[in-house]
Amino acid sequence: MSVEEVRSQPVSILGAVNTPGVHQVQGHKTLLEMLALAGGIRPDAGYKHPHHPRIRVGLHPLPNAELDPSGRFSVAEVNLKEIMEAKNPEEDIQIFPHDIISVPKAEMVYVIGEVKRSGGFVLGEHQTMSVLQALSLAEGLNTAADTRHARILRLKANADAREETAVDVKEILQGKKSDVALKATTFCSFPGSTGKKATLRGIEAFIQAGTGYVIWHAP
Repeated sequence: MSVEEVRSQPVSILGAVNTPGVHQVQGHKTLLEMLALAGGIRPDAGYKHPHHPRIRVGLHPLPNAELDPSGRFSVAEVNLKEIMEAKNPEEDIQIFPHDIISVPKAEMVYVIGEVKRSGGFVLGEHQTMSVLQALSLAEGLNTAADTRHARILRLKANADAREETAVDVKEILQGKKSDVALKATTFCSFPGSTGKKATLRGIEAFIQAGTGYVIWHAP
């Protein structure tokens, strides 16, 4: 075996890691060790997702592995949170050359405007969130908030259209109206009583940029 063959042991690491790209396997490396070589997972990473495959030529050692439609690759899903918490250490499997590791972005709800802690809040596995829960994670409203004119904004996937809903938070807090369930990738905007509001153009620019907001994990 040549020196070039020894050095060329590529593993592709994609998605929500700090240094995505092709990394070399040197010796025995597990999944977590390879993710560490990629700079670790980002704060907006999802721990589990049905569409984040690990691809391997040949059979996978994980119980949920299945062949892709071509029959050439074995695809499996792991729960990174459970591996890191040592709940399923057996899923921290050895990584081999030419494996592909893909870490998805987490589903999130964003809270902006007159709140004490604005930013993106990660939805955990099987987790849902309502307007009041999102407001609680944002540590409540500022005194300048206009509780009657909050808005929920969600851009439709692969489309220019958007869904926008007006929400009277004051009546929800008083029990006069039901709390509102939030979908992933939703913005809750709480404007100020002075009339200053986060513009739709500004919100959309943030969605497109994908940066500039603190990412929070619920306890």
